[in-house]
Amino acid sequence: MSEENGLPQQSRTNPSSQVRGKARVTLSDIAKAASVSRATVSLVLRDSPSIPQRTKEHVLRHAERLGYVYNRGAASLRTARTNIVGLVIHDITNPYFAEIAASIQRELATYGRVAFLGDTNDSPDQQRAFIDTIREYSVDGIISGRYASELDSETPRLASAVRFGFTLASWRGH
Repeated sequence: MSEENGLPQQSRTNPSSQVRGKARVTLSDIAKAASVSRATVSLVLRDSPSIPQRTKEHVLRHAERLGYVYNRGAASLRTARTNIVGLVIHDITNPYFAEIAASIQRELATYGRVAFLGDTNDSPDQQRAFIDTIREYSVDGIISGRYASELDSETPRLASAVRFGFTLASWRGH
Protein backbone atom coordinates (compact mmCIF):
# COMPACT_ATOMS: atom_id res chain seq x y z
CA MET A 1 0.00 0.00 0.00
CA SER A 2 1.73 3.17 -1.19
CA GLU A 3 1.15 6.53 0.44
CA GLU A 4 0.60 9.75 -1.41
CA ASN A 5 -0.50 13.08 0.07
CA GLY A 6 -0.37 11.42 3.48
CA LEU A 7 -3.30 9.10 2.70
CA PRO A 8 -3.01 5.39 2.05
CA GLN A 9 -3.97 4.71 -1.57
CA GLN A 10 -6.56 2.16 -0.49
CA SER A 11 -8.56 4.72 1.48
CA ARG A 12 -8.90 6.97 -1.57
CA THR A 13 -10.58 4.29 -3.67
CA ASN A 14 -14.08 5.27 -4.74
CA PRO A 15 -16.52 2.89 -2.97
CA SER A 16 -18.71 2.76 -6.10
CA SER A 17 -15.78 1.26 -7.98
CA GLN A 18 -15.70 -1.72 -5.64
CA VAL A 19 -16.62 -5.09 -7.10
CA ARG A 20 -17.21 -7.78 -4.48
CA GLY A 21 -14.65 -6.34 -2.12
CA LYS A 22 -12.01 -5.74 -4.82
CA ALA A 23 -11.29 -2.40 -6.43
CA ARG A 24 -12.51 -2.20 -10.00
CA VAL A 25 -9.65 -1.89 -12.49
CA THR A 26 -9.67 1.59 -14.01
CA LEU A 27 -8.29 3.01 -17.25
CA SER A 28 -5.61 4.71 -15.15
CA ASP A 29 -4.55 1.34 -13.70
CA ILE A 30 -4.16 -0.08 -17.19
CA ALA A 31 -2.31 3.03 -18.40
CA LYS A 32 0.17 2.79 -15.54
CA ALA A 33 0.76 -0.94 -16.08
CA ALA A 34 1.19 -0.51 -19.85
CA SER A 35 3.23 2.71 -19.57
CA VAL A 36 0.88 4.64 -21.83
CA SER A 37 -1.53 7.52 -21.32
CA ARG A 38 -5.08 7.09 -20.05
CA ALA A 39 -6.27 8.56 -23.36
CA THR A 40 -4.42 5.82 -25.26
CA VAL A 41 -6.09 3.16 -23.13
CA SER A 42 -9.48 4.73 -23.80
CA LEU A 43 -8.86 4.78 -27.55
CA VAL A 44 -7.68 1.16 -27.51
CA LEU A 45 -10.76 -0.01 -25.61
CA ARG A 46 -12.98 1.85 -28.09
CA ASP A 47 -11.06 0.18 -30.95
CA SER A 48 -9.93 3.45 -32.49
CA PRO A 49 -8.19 3.07 -35.84
CA SER A 50 -5.71 5.80 -34.83
CA ILE A 51 -3.86 3.44 -32.46
CA PRO A 52 -1.21 1.11 -33.95
CA GLN A 53 -1.99 -2.62 -33.74
CA ARG A 54 1.11 -3.32 -31.65
CA THR A 55 0.02 -0.74 -29.05
CA LYS A 56 -3.51 -2.16 -29.00
CA GLU A 57 -2.21 -5.65 -28.31
CA HIS A 58 0.13 -4.36 -25.60
CA VAL A 59 -2.64 -2.43 -23.81
CA LEU A 60 -5.18 -5.26 -24.17
CA ARG A 61 -2.69 -7.75 -22.66
CA HIS A 62 -2.34 -5.51 -19.61
CA ALA A 63 -6.09 -4.97 -19.36
CA GLU A 64 -6.68 -8.72 -19.40
CA ARG A 65 -3.88 -9.41 -16.92
CA LEU A 66 -5.36 -6.85 -14.51
CA GLY A 67 -8.88 -8.29 -14.88
CA TYR A 68 -10.41 -5.21 -16.50
CA VAL A 69 -14.17 -5.42 -17.02
CA TYR A 70 -15.83 -2.97 -19.40
CA ASN A 71 -18.12 -0.61 -17.49
CA ARG A 72 -21.26 -0.59 -19.64
CA GLY A 73 -22.96 1.90 -17.32
CA ALA A 74 -20.23 4.50 -17.78
CA ALA A 75 -20.22 3.88 -21.53
CA SER A 76 -23.98 4.37 -21.78
CA LEU A 77 -23.64 7.76 -20.09
CA ARG A 78 -21.13 8.76 -22.76
CA THR A 79 -22.95 7.29 -25.77
CA ALA A 80 -26.60 7.53 -24.61
CA ARG A 81 -27.00 3.87 -25.65
CA THR A 82 -27.12 0.70 -23.58
CA ASN A 83 -27.43 -1.87 -26.40
CA ILE A 84 -30.07 -3.55 -24.25
CA VAL A 85 -33.51 -4.44 -25.56
CA GLY A 86 -36.25 -5.59 -23.22
CA LEU A 87 -37.96 -8.73 -24.49
CA VAL A 88 -41.33 -9.45 -22.88
CA ILE A 89 -42.52 -13.04 -23.34
CA HIS A 90 -45.82 -14.43 -22.05
CA ASP A 91 -44.70 -17.99 -21.31
CA ILE A 92 -41.14 -19.06 -22.06
CA THR A 93 -42.02 -22.71 -21.40
CA ASN A 94 -44.31 -22.66 -24.43
CA PRO A 95 -42.17 -23.88 -27.37
CA TYR A 96 -43.78 -21.29 -29.66
CA PHE A 97 -42.64 -18.38 -27.47
CA ALA A 98 -39.28 -20.01 -26.71
CA GLU A 99 -38.49 -20.19 -30.43
CA ILE A 100 -39.56 -16.57 -30.93
CA ALA A 101 -37.34 -15.47 -28.03
CA ALA A 102 -34.35 -17.45 -29.36
CA SER A 103 -34.80 -16.01 -32.86
CA ILE A 104 -35.07 -12.46 -31.55
CA GLN A 105 -31.95 -12.89 -29.42
CA ARG A 106 -29.97 -14.24 -32.39
CA GLU A 107 -31.07 -11.30 -34.54
CA LEU A 108 -30.29 -8.74 -31.83
CA ALA A 109 -26.79 -10.20 -31.49
CA THR A 110 -26.10 -9.42 -35.15
CA TYR A 111 -26.62 -5.75 -34.25
CA GLY A 112 -24.51 -5.89 -31.09
CA ARG A 113 -27.54 -5.84 -28.82
CA VAL A 114 -28.56 -8.14 -25.97
CA ALA A 115 -32.02 -8.95 -24.70
CA PHE A 116 -33.15 -8.70 -21.11
CA LEU A 117 -35.79 -11.40 -21.07
CA GLY A 118 -38.90 -11.11 -18.96
CA ASP A 119 -41.17 -14.16 -18.71
CA THR A 120 -44.46 -12.73 -17.49
CA ASN A 121 -46.23 -16.05 -17.02
CA ASP A 122 -49.18 -14.46 -18.84
CA SER A 123 -49.66 -12.05 -15.93
CA PRO A 124 -50.33 -8.36 -16.63
CA ASP A 125 -48.96 -7.51 -13.15
CA GLN A 126 -45.68 -9.35 -13.82
CA GLN A 127 -45.48 -7.68 -17.21
CA ARG A 128 -45.86 -4.22 -15.66
CA ALA A 129 -43.26 -5.06 -13.00
CA PHE A 130 -40.77 -6.22 -15.63
CA ILE A 131 -41.30 -3.11 -17.75
CA ASP A 132 -40.90 -0.89 -14.68
CA THR A 133 -37.61 -2.65 -13.88
CA ILE A 134 -36.14 -2.42 -17.37
CA ARG A 135 -37.06 1.26 -17.52
CA GLU A 136 -34.48 1.75 -14.76
CA TYR A 137 -31.81 0.42 -17.15
CA SER A 138 -32.65 2.96 -19.89
CA VAL A 139 -33.08 0.21 -22.46
CA ASP A 140 -32.75 1.11 -26.13
CA GLY A 141 -35.96 -0.69 -27.02
CA ILE A 142 -38.69 -3.09 -25.96
CA ILE A 143 -40.12 -5.98 -27.92
CA SER A 144 -43.38 -7.08 -26.44
CA GLY A 145 -45.84 -9.62 -27.72
CA ARG A 146 -49.16 -8.47 -26.37
CA TYR A 147 -52.81 -9.03 -27.00
CA ALA A 148 -54.32 -6.42 -29.32
CA SER A 149 -56.81 -5.23 -26.68
CA GLU A 150 -53.91 -4.23 -24.37
CA LEU A 151 -51.96 -2.22 -26.93
CA ASP A 152 -53.80 1.08 -26.78
CA SER A 153 -53.68 1.53 -23.00
CA GLU A 154 -50.00 0.56 -22.56
CA THR A 155 -48.40 2.13 -25.65
CA PRO A 156 -47.59 5.54 -24.06
CA ARG A 157 -46.09 3.83 -21.00
CA LEU A 158 -43.94 1.56 -23.18
CA ALA A 159 -42.83 4.46 -25.36
CA SER A 160 -41.63 6.40 -22.33
CA ALA A 161 -39.62 3.40 -21.14
CA VAL A 162 -37.08 3.38 -23.94
CA ARG A 163 -34.50 5.68 -25.48
CA PHE A 164 -34.83 4.80 -29.15
CA GLY A 165 -37.93 2.79 -29.93
CA PHE A 166 -40.05 -0.19 -29.29
CA THR A 167 -41.91 -2.83 -31.21
CA LEU A 168 -45.27 -4.23 -30.31
CA ALA A 169 -46.44 -7.47 -31.80
CA SER A 170 -49.94 -8.70 -31.10
CA TRP A 171 -51.45 -12.13 -31.38
CA ARG A 172 -54.83 -13.58 -30.58
CA GLY A 173 -53.67 -16.34 -28.28
CA HIS A 174 -51.22 -19.17 -27.87
